[in-house]
Amino acid sequence: MRKYFELQYKIINRNLIELGVQPSIAYLLGVLTFVAISVALFYKTKFAVYVYPGIALTFLLKLSEGKRNNFLKNLFSLNHFYKLRAIENGLIILPFILFLLYKNCFIASMVLLLLSTVLVFFDNFKTLSITLPTPFYNRPFEFIIGFRKSVVFILLSYILTIIGIRYQNFNLAISSLVLIFGACFSFYAQPETPFYVWIFSANANAFLFKKIKTAIFFAAILCMPAFILLMVFFTANFYWIIGVQLIGFVYLGIIIIAKYANYPDVINLPQGLLLTISLLFPPLLAGVIPFFYLQSAKRLKEILE
Repeated sequence: MRKYFELQYKIINRNLIELGVQPSIAYLLGVLTFVAISVALFYKTKFAVYVYPGIALTFLLKLSEGKRNNFLKNLFSLNHFYKLRAIENGLIILPFILFLLYKNCFIASMVLLLLSTVLVFFDNFKTLSITLPTPFYNRPFEFIIGFRKSVVFILLSYILTIIGIRYQNFNLAISSLVLIFGACFSFYAQPETPFYVWIFSANANAFLFKKIKTAIFFAAILCMPAFILLMVFFTANFYWIIGVQLIGFVYLGIIIIAKYANYPDVINLPQGLLLTISLLFPPLLAGVIPFFYLQSAKRLKEILE
């Protein structure tokens, strides 16, 4: 079991090095980012004590995936398997529990600890062997795969909308729309194999336009429940609601263009930093968008033409 965790540690370090970043720096930045996001969440809304454990649970559910656990059961005895799962869940929730204790949220930390213990014995998709239907057809495979992987996170986002409406907290309600777009962004994190690009009978420009158009259409479907509720119950803030929706569409298009800038490899660290900085400081997009577009068109042209 020790060798398993040593192997996972080596794999993470190797992936970080391939991205061009030293593991020690990445871990430090990860800790600082986690603390900054946690502080911001508790500062922005009084409902953070409910949202925070929910975020931790989304990570725990990914570790409870049936195929993964079946593979581990083939490697370890049942006793060692449950010990390994308990350690994994403990490592995931430890920073969340420490921060909850720091904020004196003792009940929330105990509930999170209890749920993480229960999930050790729960194979998420083993008990649900059916194919989860999606509101998408087979052309935009990113949304089909992404939706099935993130369905719990998306449902939690809808619940945030309802909670925000219940307590007339617009900031909390609108944050659900941001979270849904965040999930949509993650659907395009990994590049597909070149075959799935090659089969398109189009040039690079038409390919990118079709990808962006499809992504915006299906992102609108995912956002629709939260968007309609926000427009109905927060009519006075409709400018903000429409603004967040439009910005989400724009950012989604930019992320798709950036995805193919280093295709068929994942986006490298300098490109990732440039994209992140430009999204946080929108005026830079005037130069970043053409840069990524030209890079993407060049990469795609080699495959499509």
